[in-house]
Amino acid sequence: MHRLTWHRDNLSKDKLQDYFMLALIASGASVMLQDESLDFIFISNLPDAWTIAAGDQPSDPSIFGEDIASRLKALKLTVRDGQEQTASMEAETRGGRIFEFRVQALSTPTAGTQTVTTIRELTEDRRKERALADLLLEVSHRSKNLLAVVHSIAAQTARNEVGVDNFLRKFRGRLYSLSHSQDLVTERSWQGAMFSDLVNTQVMQYLPTSLEVASLSGDDVLLNPVAALHVGLALHELTMNAIDHGNVREGMRRISLSSQLVKTNGQSHLQIEWIEMPVEDIADNPPASAMEASRFGSVVLSKVVPASVNGTARYEVNALGVRYFLDIPV
Repeated sequence: MHRLTWHRDNLSKDKLQDYFMLALIASGASVMLQDESLDFIFISNLPDAWTIAAGDQPSDPSIFGEDIASRLKALKLTVRDGQEQTASMEAETRGGRIFEFRVQALSTPTAGTQTVTTIRELTEDRRKERALADLLLEVSHRSKNLLAVVHSIAAQTARNEVGVDNFLRKFRGRLYSLSHSQDLVTERSWQGAMFSDLVNTQVMQYLPTSLEVASLSGDDVLLNPVAALHVGLALHELTMNAIDHGNVREGMRRISLSSQLVKTNGQSHLQIEWIEMPVEDIADNPPASAMEASRFGSVVLSKVVPASVNGTARYEVNALGVRYFLDIPV
């Protein structure tokens, strides 16, 4: 219920009205008051989307144009006839701004029925609503894509692993990889993830810092969300392979990871290179990772990742080490 909660008793009616008018103007509220003939009594804080010509007696058509004015007239007649206590409508200006008009009829014994119209701009609210709707659609789209990736990983892991324990260990690791990459993408408002952040979450955190077994050099680039997920998965596979079969944690091997931004035919590309080599010459003792080339990790590195990011890849495993090269457009 709208009412005057309290006022000082010793104020005259004229003084109180002056205060009301000052407070109304200072509030920034856009309010229009019209008499029984719908002639304007006053207008406060008219939005700058409209103007009143100096010296003119304003009317709805002269201020808002015929289209909005005709809709407003129908609204005002509805409340004046008692069909509704309040009525509202939205209108869009030629400049694309959106406003809400809320109309209410007030009756007093001395002044008869008056019509109060308040105007509130909704442009920013509608922009936020559209942005939220777009975001929800994007989340739904990305969730479906992510579920498809998870389904593929589960199927491929089950196909290539022997025993439930091995399956769970590998599958959980790959899910954690996706989760870490997705966190990075979310932190940047779905814009993507920096390559250096992917290296830190997918590689460096699993390796002992004391032995300095891995190094990163080159250009740091923002990868789009799809590229971030798949490059993160590739780094995870390379890291786990190096840990499981390359004795990296024991300092027997070194990882050199580089990234270089190049331009080919006007298109920027990020070239990522992973080189995993033994610290000492063990050419007569081929790394066990050589036996992994046909497994899921090889499929991810050689086929899944480059296809998902419209790039190319080379994956080489031999007695001297592991080399992986990935070229992706950015």
